[in-house]
Amino acid sequence: RLPAAWNLHHVGGFTVPMGKRPAFDEIMGMTGDTPPRPDLAALGQWLEDTPDDELRRRQEAAETTFRQLGITFAVYGDTDTRERIIPFDIVPRVFLADEW
Repeated sequence: RLPAAWNLHHVGGFTVPMGKRPAFDEIMGMTGDTPPRPDLAALGQWLEDTPDDELRRRQEAAETTFRQLGITFAVYGDTDTRERIIPFDIVPRVFLADEW
């Protein structure tokens, strides 16, 4: 089972709740409390074995790199004039070939 932190979406230093309806989990399937789907078992195991702090560190390192490389955008007309990074998740969404 994935940690509770995975019910939150982290983007550019902000944490956004996923919502009240359960979302489809590409690795675990619809219920989220069953074993990973067979084709994604290795990835599910890696996520379970990797500490939340390590995933957070990797996400922050990627965001830092994006800022350093200028992979950013501005929202013109917004009162917040800071450059924002392109939304990015350290764990990508995965699809099996027959689902694509």
